[in-house]
Amino acid sequence: MDTQVLIVGAGPTGLTLANELARQHIPFRIIDKMIAPTTLSKAIALQARTLELLERFPGVVEKLLQQGLKLNGGKIFSQGQALTQVDIRPLKSRYPFVLSLPQYDTENVLRDNLVALGYQVELQTELLSIEINQDQSILALIRYPDGREEKIQVAYLAACDGARSTLRKQLNLPFKGSTFNDSYFMLADVTLNKPMASDHVEVFLENGAIVACFPLSNTRFRFIVEQPKSTKTTALNVTDLQKLLQAMIAPDLEIRESFWFSEFNVNQRKVMHYQMGHLFFLGDAAHIHSPIGGQGMNTGMQDAINLGWKLSAVLKSWAKETLLNTYDEERNRVGEKLLRATDIATRMVMLKNSFAITLRNFFIKHLTRLSKIQQLIINNLAELSINYRKSFLSKENFPATHAFHAGDRWPYTARLSCDVFNLIVVNGSAECYQRLSENLLPFQSQLQCFQAESSALEKLIPITLGKEIMTSTKTAEIYLIRPDFYVGYCASPLDIEGLVNYLTGIIRSA
Repeated sequence: MDTQVLIVGAGPTGLTLANELARQHIPFRIIDKMIAPTTLSKAIALQARTLELLERFPGVVEKLLQQGLKLNGGKIFSQGQALTQVDIRPLKSRYPFVLSLPQYDTENVLRDNLVALGYQVELQTELLSIEINQDQSILALIRYPDGREEKIQVAYLAACDGARSTLRKQLNLPFKGSTFNDSYFMLADVTLNKPMASDHVEVFLENGAIVACFPLSNTRFRFIVEQPKSTKTTALNVTDLQKLLQAMIAPDLEIRESFWFSEFNVNQRKVMHYQMGHLFFLGDAAHIHSPIGGQGMNTGMQDAINLGWKLSAVLKSWAKETLLNTYDEERNRVGEKLLRATDIATRMVMLKNSFAITLRNFFIKHLTRLSKIQQLIINNLAELSINYRKSFLSKENFPATHAFHAGDRWPYTARLSCDVFNLIVVNGSAECYQRLSENLLPFQSQLQCFQAESSALEKLIPITLGKEIMTSTKTAEIYLIRPDFYVGYCASPLDIEGLVNYLTGIIRSA
């Protein structure tokens, strides 16, 4: 078949997956029923981990950084008093900030890169239905802009078609979760009569109402507002927003122009499984949640990277098809954790009871002064804390007290390949490398190898991984890094048999 993968939906998630497949020269099509690309700002936060992963597309991150605004942290105010401040700049990443950028700009950069790679998004092209064949391949019925319908057969289908996913509904898959029904929610992109902070987010909490301000540029701001339905009988509008800004931020604050206004419901929902045979769900088609923390678009784009390298490895025939099962295993856990975290955070900021508010404020004010708590907050916000320690792909032979584990994010380095597995050997002797060469011969076309002394490890990566690594001079250690820069296998002392067994379970030998 000419088309190996059909991607349904050309938002950030679908475009990220398309770029990964295009980069790997995998035949695919990407369709979307929309008439034209969105002109709405929608999601505006790109997190550090997403930027790290997007570096696999040369030039993309540079273009995003040129257009975006770097936010260094956030401040929270409650009842008119400063409650806490979070500083992102200590983040151990090449991108110690949140990049504020309207979704249409993110999509434009990804779409332009896709065009440069020789692919186009097929607009006004709609998926009508699918049939799943006995061999798990998929027969998809699509409709073109002129009304013509065609059935195409593909090996795999990726549903990136949003919260109202056609595929999810057609298959009658439950989208379980809950909705916050006791409040009005709205967002608005506006310009103001006076400047506000342009390098950080500000959140104002007062009497059960919430106003969050996100800089889009020096003059334009995104406001997200929640107000209890008990205090108002009709939905919020721009006039209500201005009144809230004057009451909660500054009495002379005025809205000069409104570019986008939208009411929305906060839903916390997820599919039970992200995979059904050769059909995969990504992004909002798999999970939706509160916008708190700016995690949604990033999670979808990281879904796409996770699935993309695995599809490419299987379709290039260097990995076994069972590798694809780990997409659901890994990303489903990420989705579950994200829903729990955003649900708790949303309920915390939406507290209405005065005693509960006082208690919340006390703990936030004092706990966030602790450096470990600050580090935990910014690592979770930046999505650097995401790990796959419980994955089938994560195996190790390390002491339990070790500072670094299989499944952890490998600290940022531009030296590693994002096409194959990377093997890093620390303190290996000549005999060690000879044994590795002899035993790994069947897998070498899917491995890129590095060697490093413990004293040079800090030059290879920008952080210390633990004293037991940095002080070791006699015992060889190995780290097998996946194409998405998570540790797959690690061992100390050198365990060649364990490494070979690991690779045998994943890679097709020559």
